[in-house]
Amino acid sequence: MLLFSQNDPQWKKEKLGKTNLTCGQFGCTTSVIGDGGNWFGETITPYYLTKRLSYTNTGLIIWSSIGKVYKKMQFFWRFYKHDEKMIADALKHPDKVVLLNVDRGYHWVFLLGKVPFLGYRCSNPYPFPAKTRYYKPSEVVGGAVLIRKK
Repeated sequence: MLLFSQNDPQWKKEKLGKTNLTCGQFGCTTSVIGDGGNWFGETITPYYLTKRLSYTNTGLIIWSSIGKVYKKMQFFWRFYKHDEKMIADALKHPDKVVLLNVDRGYHWVFLLGKVPFLGYRCSNPYPFPAKTRYYKPSEVVGGAVLIRKK
Protein backbone atom coordinates (compact mmCIF):
# COMPACT_ATOMS: atom_id res chain seq x y z
CA MET A 1 0.00 0.00 0.00
CA LEU A 2 1.26 3.47 -0.88
CA LEU A 3 1.72 5.63 2.22
CA PHE A 4 2.07 9.37 1.82
CA SER A 5 4.45 11.82 3.50
CA GLN A 6 3.44 15.42 4.03
CA ASN A 7 7.07 16.36 3.29
CA ASP A 8 7.24 14.78 -0.14
CA PRO A 9 8.93 17.39 -2.39
CA GLN A 10 6.09 16.95 -4.91
CA TRP A 11 3.60 18.69 -2.58
CA LYS A 12 5.21 19.90 0.65
CA LYS A 13 5.03 23.55 -0.50
CA GLU A 14 1.38 23.35 -1.62
CA LYS A 15 -1.06 25.50 0.35
CA LEU A 16 -3.88 23.82 2.28
CA GLY A 17 -6.95 25.12 0.48
CA LYS A 18 -7.15 28.92 0.69
CA THR A 19 -4.86 29.17 3.72
CA ASN A 20 -1.20 30.22 3.76
CA LEU A 21 -0.28 26.97 5.54
CA THR A 22 1.65 24.37 3.56
CA CYS A 23 1.29 20.63 3.38
CA GLY A 24 4.85 20.26 4.69
CA GLN A 25 3.98 22.31 7.77
CA PHE A 26 0.46 21.13 8.57
CA GLY A 27 -0.47 18.43 6.05
CA CYS A 28 -0.40 15.34 8.25
CA THR A 29 -4.20 14.99 8.20
CA THR A 30 -4.32 15.52 4.44
CA SER A 31 -1.62 12.87 3.95
CA VAL A 32 -3.29 10.22 6.08
CA ILE A 33 -6.64 10.88 4.40
CA GLY A 34 -4.75 10.03 1.20
CA ASP A 35 -3.57 6.81 2.85
CA GLY A 36 -7.20 5.96 3.59
CA GLY A 37 -8.12 6.48 -0.04
CA ASN A 38 -5.28 4.16 -1.05
CA TRP A 39 -6.66 1.50 1.30
CA PHE A 40 -9.94 1.62 -0.59
CA GLY A 41 -8.21 1.54 -3.98
CA GLU A 42 -8.54 5.20 -4.87
CA THR A 43 -5.18 6.96 -5.05
CA ILE A 44 -5.39 10.73 -4.77
CA THR A 45 -2.11 12.41 -3.82
CA PRO A 46 -1.81 15.10 -1.15
CA TYR A 47 -0.96 17.51 -4.00
CA TYR A 48 -4.47 17.11 -5.36
CA LEU A 49 -6.10 16.87 -1.92
CA THR A 50 -4.69 20.27 -0.84
CA LYS A 51 -6.67 21.79 -3.70
CA ARG A 52 -9.89 19.78 -3.32
CA LEU A 53 -10.48 19.22 0.40
CA SER A 54 -12.00 22.03 2.47
CA TYR A 55 -10.10 23.56 5.39
CA THR A 56 -10.82 26.10 8.10
CA ASN A 57 -8.73 29.29 8.00
CA THR A 58 -6.44 27.66 10.58
CA GLY A 59 -5.82 24.63 8.34
CA LEU A 60 -8.12 22.12 10.03
CA ILE A 61 -9.85 19.61 7.76
CA ILE A 62 -13.57 20.01 7.20
CA TRP A 63 -14.30 16.31 7.48
CA SER A 64 -17.46 16.34 5.36
CA SER A 65 -15.41 17.46 2.33
CA ILE A 66 -13.78 13.99 2.08
CA GLY A 67 -16.87 12.43 0.53
CA LYS A 68 -17.00 15.21 -2.09
CA VAL A 69 -13.46 14.38 -3.27
CA TYR A 70 -13.50 10.59 -3.08
CA LYS A 71 -15.78 8.26 -5.01
CA LYS A 72 -15.02 5.30 -2.72
CA MET A 73 -14.55 6.86 0.73
CA GLN A 74 -16.32 9.20 3.12
CA PHE A 75 -16.06 10.50 6.65
CA PHE A 76 -17.90 8.47 9.30
CA TRP A 77 -16.94 9.56 12.83
CA ARG A 78 -14.57 11.83 14.78
CA PHE A 79 -13.69 10.98 18.39
CA TYR A 80 -11.91 13.19 20.93
CA LYS A 81 -10.27 10.76 23.33
CA HIS A 82 -8.73 7.32 23.14
CA ASP A 83 -11.61 4.99 22.29
CA GLU A 84 -10.35 1.39 22.39
CA LYS A 85 -13.71 -0.10 21.40
CA MET A 86 -14.18 2.19 18.40
CA ILE A 87 -10.62 1.52 17.19
CA ALA A 88 -10.83 -2.26 17.72
CA ASP A 89 -14.20 -2.48 15.94
CA ALA A 90 -12.90 -0.47 12.99
CA LEU A 91 -9.76 -2.63 12.70
CA LYS A 92 -11.97 -5.71 12.31
CA HIS A 93 -14.00 -4.17 9.49
CA PRO A 94 -12.54 -4.11 5.94
CA ASP A 95 -14.75 -1.15 5.03
CA LYS A 96 -13.28 1.14 7.71
CA VAL A 97 -9.93 2.84 8.31
CA VAL A 98 -8.79 4.80 11.35
CA LEU A 99 -6.75 7.96 11.57
CA LEU A 100 -5.30 8.58 15.03
CA ASN A 101 -4.71 11.98 16.61
CA VAL A 102 -1.47 11.83 18.64
CA ASP A 103 1.26 14.07 20.07
CA ARG A 104 -1.16 15.92 22.37
CA GLY A 105 -3.50 16.57 19.44
CA TYR A 106 -0.93 18.17 17.12
CA HIS A 107 -0.38 15.28 14.70
CA TRP A 108 -2.30 12.64 12.71
CA VAL A 109 -1.16 9.16 11.71
CA PHE A 110 -2.70 6.31 9.71
CA LEU A 111 -3.50 3.20 11.77
CA LEU A 112 -2.13 -0.02 10.25
CA GLY A 113 -2.90 -2.39 13.13
CA LYS A 114 -2.39 -3.15 16.79
CA VAL A 115 0.50 -5.24 18.11
CA PRO A 116 0.44 -6.71 21.65
CA PHE A 117 2.85 -4.93 24.01
CA LEU A 118 3.96 -2.45 21.31
CA GLY A 119 0.70 -0.58 20.72
CA TYR A 120 -0.76 0.86 17.56
CA ARG A 121 1.30 0.33 14.43
CA CYS A 122 0.93 3.47 12.33
CA SER A 123 2.26 5.21 9.28
CA ASN A 124 3.71 8.55 10.34
CA PRO A 125 3.48 11.07 7.47
CA TYR A 126 5.90 13.62 8.91
CA PRO A 127 9.25 12.24 7.84
CA PHE A 128 10.01 11.72 4.19
CA PRO A 129 9.43 9.03 3.27
CA ALA A 130 6.62 8.11 5.67
CA LYS A 131 7.80 5.76 8.43
CA THR A 132 6.13 3.14 10.59
CA ARG A 133 5.93 4.03 14.26
CA TYR A 134 4.21 2.50 17.28
CA TYR A 135 2.00 4.59 19.56
CA LYS A 136 0.81 3.56 23.01
CA PRO A 137 -2.91 3.95 23.75
CA SER A 138 -1.98 6.70 26.23
CA GLU A 139 -0.53 8.74 23.32
CA VAL A 140 -3.83 8.72 21.41
CA VAL A 141 -6.02 11.74 22.14
CA GLY A 142 -8.65 11.14 19.44
CA GLY A 143 -9.16 10.02 15.91
CA ALA A 144 -11.43 9.68 12.93
CA VAL A 145 -13.02 6.76 11.11
CA LEU A 146 -13.38 6.82 7.34
CA ILE A 147 -15.61 4.29 5.57
CA ARG A 148 -16.05 2.81 2.13
CA LYS A 149 -18.96 4.37 0.26
CA LYS A 150 -21.74 1.94 -0.58
